[in-house]
Amino acid sequence: MSDLEFYANFLTQGEILGLGRGSAPEAWVSMLGDDYVENRTRKQVHRDFGFINTTFYGKRDDLALDLLAVKVHRLALAVAEVPRVLQNEFGEFPARVTIDDLAAELSRTGNVPQRAAQQLPLELERFEIPGKTVSVFVVADPEFARAQDRKVGDVWSLSC
Repeated sequence: MSDLEFYANFLTQGEILGLGRGSAPEAWVSMLGDDYVENRTRKQVHRDFGFINTTFYGKRDDLALDLLAVKVHRLALAVAEVPRVLQNEFGEFPARVTIDDLAAELSRTGNVPQRAAQQLPLELERFEIPGKTVSVFVVADPEFARAQDRKVGDVWSLSC
């Protein structure tokens, strides 16, 4: 499997290796390890695993995943590593992936990302697959791209 297959699977399923919305924090630690930064509030726990961010909501003893993000842009900054379990399953993850390459991978499964009607923030453009809950954020502004050492069309992140 490849990094593009990982991203395409996430976009079409909203899961990473079978974990998605409703899963418990312990399941993510079991899969990704205990190297994360945590921010807690009364009803929310955000865990930043670097390449993957999770946000859980609920009561302290009954938290469930509500938000999940894959931070592709962090790979180019060398501030995040792809968790070993994902490297073992999908191989190398290049520092950049373009929306064109991702769209080509998705088209093999009959899914085509489309520009979303709602577009925020201005530096990024949001794409989605009709009927799916995951969004792809793509670098759209040339000045922002230069400032971030990216190119217009680079995937910034994916989230659901």
